[in-house]
Amino acid sequence: MEYQAVQEVIACLPRGRTLFHYFPDRYAAYLLSRYLGRGRTVADIKASRYAKLLQRPALKPVLASTGDGILGADDLADCWAAQPECYLLTLGSWGPEKRRHWNRHVHQMSRPGANLVLQLNFSSQHNRSYRALIKPGNATPFETQLHPIARRGFHTLAWARLDVDFDTGDALIEEVQTDWLRFAQAAKRLADDWYADTEMRRAMEAVYFNGAKMDARALRTYVDEVLRVHLRLWDEAILTAVLEFLLDEIGVRRVYYHDYDCGRRLKGIEGQGPPRSVYSRLPSRFCFEKVREAPDFLSATPTRALKTLTRADHIRFWKLDFDAVDCTTNEGQPR
Repeated sequence: MEYQAVQEVIACLPRGRTLFHYFPDRYAAYLLSRYLGRGRTVADIKASRYAKLLQRPALKPVLASTGDGILGADDLADCWAAQPECYLLTLGSWGPEKRRHWNRHVHQMSRPGANLVLQLNFSSQHNRSYRALIKPGNATPFETQLHPIARRGFHTLAWARLDVDFDTGDALIEEVQTDWLRFAQAAKRLADDWYADTEMRRAMEAVYFNGAKMDARALRTYVDEVLRVHLRLWDEAILTAVLEFLLDEIGVRRVYYHDYDCGRRLKGIEGQGPPRSVYSRLPSRFCFEKVREAPDFLSATPTRALKTLTRADHIRFWKLDFDAVDCTTNEGQPR
């Protein structure tokens, strides 16, 4: 996307905070509701690539009450949890204002321009516990301003970088990431070392991490108790928020997602890469299919990296297409 286009999208959408509620398996209910429309037979669903969604614990009661009849989107309303986790969504941008300042290795984008960023932020309930246990003061031990986190006043659990083409109706998920959980777990490993070392416990009770001094016991409590649910939910929560935003707010028809190996080469990621599961198991769980094609807006003006991958037949993306009639492709296998 052009930088100006990103700013226009941000300006056109509601400003401030947007509440987003999530509970385990909500992604399955959302995807299935999009596929079902007014209704499909259970047999049809079981023959599609969305069949595995029926096995999610939150959806099993709905399936049991339906039997072999027709299942519609309205039937999934009963899946809603009594006490879902509450998050706050914000929008941001990533990339240089001028295209000539774009650098593939620095910005890790598939084409010159900028990305729209959807940020999943903690609620005030979490933030109160965080301040009480960690006592960060002016430090930000689990965040870095080098990444596209939300503006001051929010604490970003995770974010997704997006490239959208309104002419084709396609979107590419460039990145899904969390610094907060990664840094918090790294800090906890220091606290665990402190706890296991008797002499260290006698000498000091503090852990120093990214400019913050934290009580070791409080840090362990924070990660083990406060962050426990977010550690389990963060990846499916941010991807569900992305799909709702792209499909329902922006009006995108097809969503692409980077394959791990192809994405690293296309974005110029060297050294230690991102967690492989975020670019393999996560899109597979969301019923994306593996395809040997790039989004049309990338192929129209291919970068040198894309041309090289195309010649070597190394193009691999995940794709979610609700316009497709046939949803019976084998999971995880390129077409």
